[in-house]
Amino acid sequence: MALEKNVSVITISKIDKNYDNILKTLRSFCKTVSQDKYKEYILIYSGKEDISDLLADIKSIKNFRPIYSENSNWSVKRNIGLKNAVGEFVLFIDDGMEFESGWFENLIEVFEKNNDASVVCGIVLPSEPKSIWGRAQGILNHPGGGYKLVKEDLYEIEFFHTGICLARKDLMLEVMFDEKLMYGCEDMDISFRIKQKFQNAKFFLNPHAISFHHTRDNIKEIWNWMVRYGRGRTDIYYKHGLKMTEFFIHKLVLFILFLIFLTVFSPLLIPPSVLTFYIFYFVKLYKRVQKYQKVNIDLKTSLVLPLVFWIMNIAFDFGRISRIFSIRVDSFKKLFRSL
Repeated sequence: MALEKNVSVITISKIDKNYDNILKTLRSFCKTVSQDKYKEYILIYSGKEDISDLLADIKSIKNFRPIYSENSNWSVKRNIGLKNAVGEFVLFIDDGMEFESGWFENLIEVFEKNNDASVVCGIVLPSEPKSIWGRAQGILNHPGGGYKLVKEDLYEIEFFHTGICLARKDLMLEVMFDEKLMYGCEDMDISFRIKQKFQNAKFFLNPHAISFHHTRDNIKEIWNWMVRYGRGRTDIYYKHGLKMTEFFIHKLVLFILFLIFLTVFSPLLIPPSVLTFYIFYFVKLYKRVQKYQKVNIDLKTSLVLPLVFWIMNIAFDFGRISRIFSIRVDSFKKLFRSL
């Protein structure tokens, strides 16, 4: 059987008031992938249990199987999809995704030309943001790597992301997603465990398999997303010892203490000090962005880059610190019970 006809597509989604995110994915999938090129489409969803009006809107998807899950945990839903998939390959795509023509074939092609491939990812670029905050977020840090992953040719990666990835099902079933992970990073975790179990496993990223996902378009959304990511990344650190980036918040605290110190001598020194701090990060971030391909940055967006960078890093640190605290508290509780 041809590989492309033996693929089970899996999307997980939390459906609340409307179907905007999942409809965006399903409609874009139908436009870019013909029905003869996959085996089935499985939707694992939570939230809104009755989706009869959604089913009426997507009649063109072959072998569409919606499966309701009371548990909204991402790992739980991904495992449900794996257990129900009948294809030898599984294609994970997130809801809210849109795709560029040829993305599916470009993923398939990697397996056809590389017998040692275990998982192949595509790139996830920011879709058109609604605000400069969203555009800055998409440039600095985007789920699935964003502009940072854009290269010209296929290359091997250490960890794969489940935003858009094609994998051998038997490999995934041997390891499965960790359902104890409550804050995400389940793709980093399973990548690490697959490499532990199968030393010859290889993950690739094909920059020609292109998808798009929306950005977080206001400060609250950016904050909540990064807090969750910080908590999830902390779980991976405690589980596998995978090194995290250094904390940022202490740099900001030291700068604020420096400003307080300046007020003792002359408040007039505060504005130029703040401006210098801002310019330092502006230049640093602007130089970093210039290394990316396929990104044009306008003046307004470039000016808010430092602000969004600070917000994202403070939120990430807050998530890490709060998770470390809760883990320590749980450890003390277990110790107390055992006494």
